[in-house]
Amino acid sequence: MVLTESDRVITYFDNVGAVGIIKDIPPHQLPPEAWSGGQNVRFVDGKVRKFAGHTRMFESSTASPSIAVAPYSLLPVSTNNAYFWLYAGLNKVYATDGDQHVDVSQAGDYSATANIGWNGGVFGGIGILNNGKHGRDYPQQWGDAAVEASFTKPLKDLENWPANTYATVIRPFRNFLIALDVTENADRNRHKVLWSNPAEAGTVPSSWDYSDPTNHAGWTELKQTQGHIVDCLPLRDINLIYKSDSVWSQQFIGFPEVFQFDEVFGTMGALSRNCIKEFYGKHFVLVQDDVIVHDGQTHEPILNRRMRDWIFGQLDSTYYTNSYVVANYPKNEMWCCIPTSGNEFPDIALVWNWRENSTTIRDLPNATAIANGVVDPSGGIITFDADTGGFDSVVGSFDDQTYNPTLRKLLMVVPGATDRLLLLDATTTFDNVNMTAFVERNAVPLGRTDRAGFPNIDLVKRKFVRAVYPTIIGMPGTTVDIYVGTQNALEEPINWRGPYAFAIGTDKKINCRASGRIISIKFQTTADNDWSLIRYGIDWEEDGHR
Repeated sequence: MVLTESDRVITYFDNVGAVGIIKDIPPHQLPPEAWSGGQNVRFVDGKVRKFAGHTRMFESSTASPSIAVAPYSLLPVSTNNAYFWLYAGLNKVYATDGDQHVDVSQAGDYSATANIGWNGGVFGGIGILNNGKHGRDYPQQWGDAAVEASFTKPLKDLENWPANTYATVIRPFRNFLIALDVTENADRNRHKVLWSNPAEAGTVPSSWDYSDPTNHAGWTELKQTQGHIVDCLPLRDINLIYKSDSVWSQQFIGFPEVFQFDEVFGTMGALSRNCIKEFYGKHFVLVQDDVIVHDGQTHEPILNRRMRDWIFGQLDSTYYTNSYVVANYPKNEMWCCIPTSGNEFPDIALVWNWRENSTTIRDLPNATAIANGVVDPSGGIITFDADTGGFDSVVGSFDDQTYNPTLRKLLMVVPGATDRLLLLDATTTFDNVNMTAFVERNAVPLGRTDRAGFPNIDLVKRKFVRAVYPTIIGMPGTTVDIYVGTQNALEEPINWRGPYAFAIGTDKKINCRASGRIISIKFQTTADNDWSLIRYGIDWEEDGHR
């Protein structure tokens, strides 16, 4: 929207959260509501909002004040009356009920590696863990009535698992366990799929013996394409097996064949393990050179001409296999967690909001895994009596709960100097360290409006900017820094002026003096605060053709 008064022009930009950040298109070609850069902000309900941070969890016990192993994997396990988290290091596995931390490893050490980690799932209330170490560690199981009574019970080798057999990945599907990329008697077959006999509820499979004609265990090879098997994940009533170059369906058809296998997609596969997540009857997949959503029949790239070139340009060429995908269901988000160049584990998440269809970027502390589950049973509710701010300044929603047994939260593990478990989307800092949160638009479209009233970019005429009118909500007194950038040509670096401090609840605008043919703007904070940008206006005038 453009307001004019004699020579004065104020161009307003509304719906600033509609698109998100786009890095694959030059800024001067972006739509008015898009952003060319940013970090640690998300786009919700037409607004730009600072990302929530993360805080340490499960460190309240005086007997076990902190976790006791460098964590590389997470698995929530729910029994009839209790909820636990398993977190696995390379050599040990621990369990916590939120208070105590107990070593539940078998005698001796495991031999997991950082670049493979652990996989598995929950099978009828029993946790299955597998580290993919061929020739060394058998799959592990944990969880039964004895565990519910005392969760100090250790893991044990998966019952009825065949001797001298190993798998890179093991996942649950229906009442079967599925093993992928299998070694039998020292013979590894990266195309092999092995499945168990079906199990009764609350038990593990009674057999994996596919030579026995009386049970349903069996195997197949997916050799039709050269790529190796990477991972699998159910989609409705089928299991989708992802190779590095294709996707295959595994559908139950009954005895004696048990399963039927068909190629679903022949031109793409998963980038690595843990790069597939389900939402609303679809799969979100980080593939070899794209990010797609599919329903088992048709697929759609979601980052084309937005962030695809950028994210794969950032991906570390050595440690890309440590990438993973996590679903943040309460926020309608999928996170592609990747290690950028020079990092072994993910240091950023590219975040796609499937309801808003917006994209953004969040920093990560080299996190080895993120999982969702019940995290904080002691969490409270935001109430009128408990809140000290004004109604208009509250950025969250009343009745928001830290804990809800039906609302799963994200828990993150980070090995390092201080091994820790971290609750995501909590507090306004990164583990008590202030974050830098910013959003910027280079080459703001200031010029003549089109027939619909939207401003067009003018790269020729000089503009003089005298003020910025932002609409920002948050706690009164919170300060947001605003920068105004200028260029005389697209190939020139941006000359940023500022910061100009804008105090929420006090200021209506910031005054500045900036002149150039191309104008840019940035909103940034580096303090412990929360804020949302709803709109902004730029007060400017033509400054001649110099």
